[in-house]
Amino acid sequence: MPRLVWKTLTNALPRSDADILLETLKKFTVAKSDVGNCCICSDATPHSMRTQLLRCDCTACETASPALRCPWRGHVRACQLLDVVAIDELNTHVTAARGTVPPRLTFLMKDVARDWAKQGLRPARI
Repeated sequence: MPRLVWKTLTNALPRSDADILLETLKKFTVAKSDVGNCCICSDATPHSMRTQLLRCDCTACETASPALRCPWRGHVRACQLLDVVAIDELNTHVTAARGTVPPRLTFLMKDVARDWAKQGLRPARI
């Protein structure tokens, strides 16, 4: 069986920057998650790393090919000691279009929150 050729997106990126990069990707789910020996940082002490295999969960890819699953895969490896992340991807999405994302706060919700702020109230979850 041939080896898969992963395309490296980042290598040893800080966790905060990696989270920003993961937000720019299309919608995905974590298919598998595992802990093993670290191989992404240069620290010589034995420590662990979290490995996550990502799968495309975008509605645009699903509607473009309803019979077949999107071939895109992501691979996230995070060092537990230094908190650095390596991100790789395999294949491309069925379509480059993004699925529609519902807005988190509608204009009506924002108006209500502004009204509460004028009254000096602090809503718990905005």
